[in-house]
Amino acid sequence: MKLQSQVQSFSLLPHLVAQSRMSGRHGSPFRGRGLNFEELRHYQMGDDIRNLDWKVTMRTGKPHVRTYTEEKDRNFILCVDQRSGMYFSSIDTMKSVVASEIAALSAWRILKDNDRVGFIISRSNQIEYLKPQRSQNHLLHALKRLNDANHALDISSEDSERANFSSTIRMLGNLGSRMPPSCLSVTGQARRSLIWIAQVPSAA
Repeated sequence: MKLQSQVQSFSLLPHLVAQSRMSGRHGSPFRGRGLNFEELRHYQMGDDIRNLDWKVTMRTGKPHVRTYTEEKDRNFILCVDQRSGMYFSSIDTMKSVVASEIAALSAWRILKDNDRVGFIISRSNQIEYLKPQRSQNHLLHALKRLNDANHALDISSEDSERANFSSTIRMLGNLGSRMPPSCLSVTGQARRSLIWIAQVPSAA
């Protein structure tokens, strides 16, 4: 709960608050028959003829369409590495603990923005997936699972082949990630990042 109280002080990602509450809370780059007018432009092959603006078309003599921005909820998955390589400390705090704290802080921020948050936790022997939800109870359960994974790490931990970096990327791909994972990294290398943040479709 200490981390939960700190979420006011930062923002993870660009936050576009939607003007309408009918379909969701955030603007989406996908165009469709939403409620928020985006622009008036010349008709292009494939445009929905229902969006034709007849007044402008008649006035200019050229077909024009009105485009709209759909509103969508955002689903985020925090990919947290809790494998043997994270059982390391250069000063007094284990790398695995720092990763867990960053993930927890990020998750509370996402939930505060009224978005769904889920986890992919890479353990030494398996990869655990927790579906994105907009629920404090779900988040507390996910953080407990993350804490369990953290406490399971010790100097004798050995990583299984099924829990490697490539397996995590494949899992994200299977979930239909809309974009490459955004990295919060201390080394600048994706394979050594503390956590990744990926946005996925609502059905994930």
